[in-house]
Amino acid sequence: MNSEQNGYWRCDCPDAGHGTDYAFVLDGPALPDPRSPWQPYGVHGRSRVLDHSQIPWSDAGWRPPMLSSAIVYELHIGRSLLKALSIAQWGALNI
Repeated sequence: MNSEQNGYWRCDCPDAGHGTDYAFVLDGPALPDPRSPWQPYGVHGRSRVLDHSQIPWSDAGWRPPMLSSAIVYELHIGRSLLKALSIAQWGALNI
């Protein structure tokens, strides 16, 4: 593997095509790729190569709803807690 900018490492493996399982072995057990988009065996299992061009996408006609139809809800948890708790209880939270 070759070191790149910002702490990334790169390894070109032309034989590792879509669906190939892989892992990294440093000084111990095999580890999954922390940046892998496909973890078929869970977060502790081997990673799998994903070629997005091989996926038969079926959502080309999907359009998001208009932003004007959205509901935005903003909750400030501190303000809600103050209403629910007395000042003495608030101090006991040690926040």
